[in-house]
Amino acid sequence: MTPRGRTWGEDEPDAPHVWRTLGYRHASRGEGRVAIEWDATEDFSFRDPSGPIVHGGLVTTLLDTAMGGAAWTVLDDGESFLTADLRVEFFRSARPGTLRADGRVVHRARGWTPAPCRSRWVPPRP
Repeated sequence: MTPRGRTWGEDEPDAPHVWRTLGYRHASRGEGRVAIEWDATEDFSFRDPSGPIVHGGLVTTLLDTAMGGAAWTVLDDGESFLTADLRVEFFRSARPGTLRADGRVVHRARGWTPAPCRSRWVPPRP
């Protein structure tokens, strides 16, 4: 992988931007990988008898942002990226709290760089 020479997310984007609007933060980053966290509050949830559930579209946005960040770290100057395909499978409901998305590039190819992403709930810190 050829590093871009700068780390994705060095400069905070101007508002309005999903990063600033939702309050994302970097958890870790390196060549071909980015992890971001988001404190999903009940404000971003809908009510359910089992308790509040974070809107799936917002969880998907977090995943897409981490995938894009991972892809960004391996681009050469003059290259860009876009999300050409996005598939999300939810195994359970996302609940309010800190959500973490881990994006990583699994293969760098000419014109195609798959970057799968995984999300998980981070237990609250004491």
